[in-house]
Amino acid sequence: MKIHNDFLSLDQEMKVIQKELEELTNIRKQLTEQINSLYSNGFKDSKFTELKTAVEKSGNTITEFNKSMQLALVELQNRSQLIKQYYAVKL
Repeated sequence: MKIHNDFLSLDQEMKVIQKELEELTNIRKQLTEQINSLYSNGFKDSKFTELKTAVEKSGNTITEFNKSMQLALVELQNRSQLIKQYYAVKL
């Protein structure tokens, strides 16, 4: 991605990132719900318990990643706004 004071590209990329983050959050939620459902329905052997633990740990990692990407989105929004203000200046 090559951007030179192009707020339209920034805005477009922000929408793509936001969409991907929402999809990632939904997948994480569905995976957790399905694992918990299987666990509740009797899948309680040691290997499944290991899988459940691994999914929970990866869920925490995904949450941390989501937080950092949200911060990146805020930074992109600030940059886009700054560029828009720059172009709005009339001399």
